[in-house]
Amino acid sequence: SQYGDWSDCSAECGGGTQTRSRKCNNPAPANGGADCVGDDSQTQSCNDDPCPVDGGWSQYGNWADCSAECGGGTQTRSRKCNNPAPANGGADCVGDDSKTRSCNKKACPAINCKAKKVLKWERKYKDCLKKGFEPSLEGCVKTGSGSLKEKAKQKCAKKEKKLKNCGYTCPKIEPIDGGWSQYGDWSYCSAECGGGTQTRSRNCNNPAPANGGADCVGDDSQTQLCNIDPCPVDGGWSQYGEWSDCSAKCLGGTQNRSRKCNNPVPAYGGADCEGDESQTQSCNNDQCPACDNSSIEVTKVSEGVAGVWGVNSAEDIFKLDTDESCWVKVPGKLRHVSSGATVWGIGPNWNVYQYLGDGDWLEIPGNFTDVDVSDKGHLWGVDSNQNVFRRTGSSWVQVPGKAVRVRVTEAGVWARNVQNDIFYRTGTYGDQDCSGTVWENVSERLDRTSSPGKITAVVSTVRNIIAGLDINVNINLPDTASVDVPEDLIV
Repeated sequence: SQYGDWSDCSAECGGGTQTRSRKCNNPAPANGGADCVGDDSQTQSCNDDPCPVDGGWSQYGNWADCSAECGGGTQTRSRKCNNPAPANGGADCVGDDSKTRSCNKKACPAINCKAKKVLKWERKYKDCLKKGFEPSLEGCVKTGSGSLKEKAKQKCAKKEKKLKNCGYTCPKIEPIDGGWSQYGDWSYCSAECGGGTQTRSRNCNNPAPANGGADCVGDDSQTQLCNIDPCPVDGGWSQYGEWSDCSAKCLGGTQNRSRKCNNPVPAYGGADCEGDESQTQSCNNDQCPACDNSSIEVTKVSEGVAGVWGVNSAEDIFKLDTDESCWVKVPGKLRHVSSGATVWGIGPNWNVYQYLGDGDWLEIPGNFTDVDVSDKGHLWGVDSNQNVFRRTGSSWVQVPGKAVRVRVTEAGVWARNVQNDIFYRTGTYGDQDCSGTVWENVSERLDRTSSPGKITAVVSTVRNIIAGLDINVNINLPDTASVDVPEDLIV
């Protein structure tokens, strides 16, 4: 069957037991059936909390010394509630923990209270008070700190008793409360930078507490932050980077590598890194291999900061190597190439391309028959309709005028039209970032040409020498004295 209810606990506290039982009658075994398996009862602990213990008095101790040697005094004795001490919610002991009775009731012998003796006792009694004796005379207060030995206490008590019997009372002494002195100077800062602390202190002596007066209120020291500015951080070099490409493929070049003063970066007045930020070493010191340019016929050449470039009749692209001894073929096809701060060209389909390096060309929107870039990166071009354009940012901006060729140098922007007339764009002298104002025809200013003023190609240089090819491909190279150059073109 199911277990019945638990029985009452065998103890109200301190731990007992209780049981519950069940019967084998659900169903009872019959017709030779097996008895139920398992116990027919369970037992568990209960009321485990400790029982309350009521307190009980110990025996009284001995009577204390009588408070007076004569004339009647009192003495006490005491007991403690520890037999046993109350516990676990038990009741405290009932009754007083001490008893008092009278003692030494006999009359005291007469005391000589002459003034001299009283003064002597008074003087010695005041010494007792200065040494920390606790007085019981009316109006008397302890004037010093300390702890007297038992024998000294007894001597002081006898002096006090004599004074008491003579009716002595201490003169009223006003207590003096303590007062703070001024703070002293701040201490040195605990750190020179990055934040430290410093303190200053004061004393409770202005005045010092006396005659039972109160101590000073508040702290005897102050603390504040100091030197909170960050500490200087001296700079440290990073690791050197990789060596740059050699400036020459042979016959000796140079390459460099650099490092940065950022490990850490100097800060808060810290010192910069010491030493050089770059290193240079020689490289590719071997002799150059023999160069065979016999099969290369470069028909159009352009020289600028980006090097000497050219194309042949098959529109192959070439660049003169660093020692200017061999033409090196560059991937791609161009009708025309221009070298300045960068390299630009016109492709077979009249598309404009910019060289990115490593054989890569970037196609730029626009269809032109001619482009030219200066050593300062100023780019001009001409389209198939002879319109002139100037590259501004990422856009082509048309410039008034017609031309079939345009050149941009330190001497300014120069152009040739289909009639082979030569024009200079005023205001562009000095390779400026400027569109100029008007085209000035300078053809008639050339006095030594096979066909005056009619030139099929024009090149202007930083020395103001205008060189050209006439329609019969004769070289025209006037000296500076034979060229009428406007004043704004003179360096």
